[in-house]
Amino acid sequence: WPLIMNGFLVAAVLSTLLVLKRSMKGVSFMMIVSSLVAMFAGMCSSCAFIPQVVKTYYSKSTKGISAYWLLYVMTGASLWVTYGYLEGDYSLLGCNAFIFFCVLCIAAMKYCASD
Repeated sequence: WPLIMNGFLVAAVLSTLLVLKRSMKGVSFMMIVSSLVAMFAGMCSSCAFIPQVVKTYYSKSTKGISAYWLLYVMTGASLWVTYGYLEGDYSLLGCNAFIFFCVLCIAAMKYCASD
């Protein structure tokens, strides 16, 4: 797991730097700080799903997970991915794509498991 977390952190930092590089003209210090805070918030939000995916995988139980919750989180994440794409905000897009993937894994375990 440390390798996955470090890889995700590197990807988030690189995507933020790419966004900053594209618009370096007129970039203030506060814009850089704002982008770094957004990147860290996205990383924390995204990584919050990893323990649930691991627990669900090893316990083979999804009884406590609501189908509506899965649907709402996947819908919200896909809308944020779309918004990130349209705005060119690749750190937002990447974080929410990762959330969508984690919730998709949980949904697959829920509907493929026999509990």
